[in-house]
Amino acid sequence: MRTRIISLVSIVIILVITLIGCSTDQIVEEDYDLQEEESILTKIGSHTLEPEDEYSYSPDQRYVLLEKHIVDIEHDLYLIDTMTDAEQKIDVHGDFSLSWSPDLKKILLPIENKDIPVYGLSTDGTTDLAVYNIETDSLDVILQGTNEYILIPEDWDEYNWITYTKKYLYIPKEEGDTRRWTFKYKYQDAE
Repeated sequence: MRTRIISLVSIVIILVITLIGCSTDQIVEEDYDLQEEESILTKIGSHTLEPEDEYSYSPDQRYVLLEKHIVDIEHDLYLIDTMTDAEQKIDVHGDFSLSWSPDLKKILLPIENKDIPVYGLSTDGTTDLAVYNIETDSLDVILQGTNEYILIPEDWDEYNWITYTKKYLYIPKEEGDTRRWTFKYKYQDAE
């Protein structure tokens, strides 16, 4: 019995040493395969990718967000489910920086608010912060920009605190680079 246990322990040790001692060629090959998949990606869902289009995966890799270039800084935003190939067009336009909610069911993104004009920018209005709910296909503005500043999403942490930047538009640079301040907002789900 003791000999059998020693033999099993020896086999386990040999297996561990073999696994630890695997060649780096295998690791490089896996990285190469990932790079190859990205380099040949020419279509997401029903959309052919153009060089100016951008896409990103949700943290769990379930969704792909596709920013389809329209003109200048205008993009259409599409959410594509990688498990079902279902596609939703999120009814916003602009240039997106976004953040996922901790439960991965919502997306924080900036949306253009043309009701509040901003002069001297490439957009027609200020930027508000909105939360897009994937399950209900709804978009709710949670914070509004003004004609003095735009809002830029930065992060959405595990405790539902949203970090965002207020970028003030008309403070001269001579006064120091105080045109950007970062704030936190506690998101309370309305559901």
